[in-house]
Amino acid sequence: MAKYGARKAEDGDSSPTGAPSRPYQPPPKPAARAPTVPKGPNAARSKAGGGGASQAAQQLSNLGVDDAHVQALLAEKDANVMELRETVDILEVKIGKLEQLVRLKDSKIATLQAKLQQAQ
Repeated sequence: MAKYGARKAEDGDSSPTGAPSRPYQPPPKPAARAPTVPKGPNAARSKAGGGGASQAAQQLSNLGVDDAHVQALLAEKDANVMELRETVDILEVKIGKLEQLVRLKDSKIATLQAKLQQAQ
């Protein structure tokens, strides 16, 4: 099996694709993201009116839905919200790590290009 770059030397091209070589330009940095999920268990309920959940429970009880059923539904919804927040937090950590890897790769590419320019 031929070594990497042997084909390039045979063809005489300046790049593996045959396109003219130009300096590497890293992708633009993304803008800073604002938090999309409110932090804390009561952050979503901190409206000026307050007590939105209890008003909804009162309206449902007026319709004949028992309070225990409403509480069970609210508990299930709260559990789902907390699980989704955990997922968002995990994904945000992963995004940060991937962005760090991209920056590392960009710096390595820039270093190798500088060495290549010095060798020519």
